[in-house]
Amino acid sequence: MSPLAIRQALRIKREDAATYRRWAGECPVQGWAAEYTQIAARLEAEAAELEREQQKETVQ
Repeated sequence: MSPLAIRQALRIKREDAATYRRWAGECPVQGWAAEYTQIAARLEAEAAELEREQQKETVQ
């Protein structure tokens, strides 16, 4: 994956995770809020993985 593609994917995943976190905080339905929180956590984990990949490519 190119460095530009990684940066774009990171930005998108972080923005999406923040959106899901906000929705979880605003959601009156407990089950949906928990699901939104899980989605946000997954997106943050994917962003962290991309960040590690980006660091590896920077070192090479």
